[in-house]
Amino acid sequence: MNWLVKLAGPIYLRTDVHSKNGRPIHYVVGDTYPVYRKLKTVFPNYYGAKKIWWQYSDRVTPEMIRRLADFGVDVSEIQGATAAPAGQEPASAEPTPQEPPAGTVVTDQTWDGAESKSKWYGFPIKDNIWGGSVTWQIDGEPHDFLLKVNRHFQKGRRRIPSYTVSITYPDGEKTLKTFGQKAPGEWGSYDEGQYIAGLPAIIQEKIWDAKGKTYQLWQAHQELAKRSPELTQYLEGLAEYDDTGKKRIRKTIRLDAPGYEGEYPIELEAFSHGHTFHIRTALEHALAPYPKTLGSLYVPYELRTIEDFNRWLDEALAEPKVLLDMQQDYLEYLQSFAFKPEQEAAQREEIRPIVEMIQKGQIDTELFKTKLMELGYVRPSKRQPKRGPGMQAVEEIRIVIDDKKIRDVIYGSRKLKNSPEFFYAVLAYYVMRKARNITSWTEMILTDSIRDFSDLLDRFGIEMTFRQVSDYFDRAAVLTYQALTGRRAPRSRADAWSDFYGGGGGMGGETPDVQMPSGAVEQFANFVARLPDAGVTAEQVMQDPKSAYRQMALKWHPDRNKENPEAGRIFGELSTLWNQLPAQVRLAQENWLTGLIKDGL
Repeated sequence: MNWLVKLAGPIYLRTDVHSKNGRPIHYVVGDTYPVYRKLKTVFPNYYGAKKIWWQYSDRVTPEMIRRLADFGVDVSEIQGATAAPAGQEPASAEPTPQEPPAGTVVTDQTWDGAESKSKWYGFPIKDNIWGGSVTWQIDGEPHDFLLKVNRHFQKGRRRIPSYTVSITYPDGEKTLKTFGQKAPGEWGSYDEGQYIAGLPAIIQEKIWDAKGKTYQLWQAHQELAKRSPELTQYLEGLAEYDDTGKKRIRKTIRLDAPGYEGEYPIELEAFSHGHTFHIRTALEHALAPYPKTLGSLYVPYELRTIEDFNRWLDEALAEPKVLLDMQQDYLEYLQSFAFKPEQEAAQREEIRPIVEMIQKGQIDTELFKTKLMELGYVRPSKRQPKRGPGMQAVEEIRIVIDDKKIRDVIYGSRKLKNSPEFFYAVLAYYVMRKARNITSWTEMILTDSIRDFSDLLDRFGIEMTFRQVSDYFDRAAVLTYQALTGRRAPRSRADAWSDFYGGGGGMGGETPDVQMPSGAVEQFANFVARLPDAGVTAEQVMQDPKSAYRQMALKWHPDRNKENPEAGRIFGELSTLWNQLPAQVRLAQENWLTGLIKDGL
């Protein structure tokens, strides 16, 4: 027999319930691979974990079962001809009944899908299988609670119930604790009534005697119940929103730092029904950034009246450690932007030329190149190109873009983000995108940087759209990258598609060529025009000097023309003309030629 031939095994059609939503399903199981293309035309759903093709039972028709039989599927189990094999029959939904403990308040509440879930898990799933009043000893005193028990399940664990226990206050309006309690064994192997009857003793030991978090929460509720209704309503009102937002408590804080002496406003905003207050700056200044959080205060449960709350708040804000931390944070906030009048005037003068360039679309590549290097976003590389045979050392050096510093400034430096210098951090990030050919427009740092710079312009009273700012940075980055490296920025697929199909709409089509001295290029072109059989034309030199030099260097190198004495002279003149071109143009070709010579041409 040919070893490539695989005999098909048996395939069965069976029924079960969906493990997530509890709906009945028909499924095909077995060696389904030989006929899987046919099966998916009838049962389109495939579950790889169990290798079955399935469909909801209410969607299965007799015609579909007939087609499955034609495919070789054994449908006798569905038609009732044979019983299911051992281990495949579904769990019974009606196990041995068990009597609840005496005095149990039983309700027959259930939920949609509980019947099918019961069939799958092997025991009846019901809510409120037991409920009633329970008295526990807390700190030596009796306290009454309501206890409710539901019989639920643990996902994926069949025939082992999980009981959900809820402890509620006697009025039934507030639940103190809800937790799960695993059954001691499989359904039917233990007495459920005896188990539920022992739950109060378990709760007494694990919760009230241990005095854990639930006990502490109960104590807090006891203290809150002693508060005056006026204080409770006042605190909850501070935490609620109305048409104007939240009501805030306004206070002042005094700073004694040189140059910043005076009283400064703060606001306290309530959260969690008035149990927590966040303290923030509330300074009204044209250039002030988003308010800074100075700390948080947690309202003690022991407070009874509004007067107690006001007294506690003044004492908490005057506490030495809290006050010192707030003063330091407030001072850092004031120093993070141009707070003083002279600082504001200087920054308005500094941002004015930047705004004019963006509005007019002007791009000063020399200025951008100098600023990026001064600020450390771009630095010289330690690895410099080597000199090739017959060529002079280049003056230009390779550059490295410090992406870590760029990201630290955009995400970490609050002071730079609030100054006009942030413009150059965003520009440096865009240059890095061009250098690495990053084309995604969903990067978080991309949207955050443009948003932060737009917010800075808004604080200076300058109106610009998000698209206007981002487009300017995109164009400026292309030309700045070219000024730094001497070569065009890598073109993305989107730009190439736009240039080809959209008539040059991509940024690649807007990128101008490297500007070179006309005299050096013309001398190179004239040399080629005078040289018979040069290998390239003068027009090729004017269009692409690098490609022309490459072809001529291969043709006239002395090692390739040992029998032609003129080759050495021509190659020498060619090298002289090449060295007169800008070093940015020479850099890529010298690296290529050096490697070629090392390989023996």
